Amino acid sequence: MIRLVQEKIRSNPKYLEYLHTHSYWYKKLNRDFKYFNEFEAEVKKEYKLYPQDRIEKALSLIDTLQTILATING
Repeated sequence: MIRLVQEKIRSNPKYLEYLHTHSYWYKKLNRDFKYFNEFEAEVKKEYKLYPQDRIEKALSLIDTLQTILATING
């Protein structure tokens, strides 16, 4: 595995966690660093790190808060 890929993985705890649970990625990343983009996309999908996922989570939180406030006031 090239040093740049190792640094990127070490700098992000989610990447390390994902590698520990999906160890087949070690083999792929050791063979070719070009798999890193695929690895990164899979991690983002698994942990819902895409912007649309964050927006969806924020909207869900707002909806929950509105429900709580309506229950308290109502």
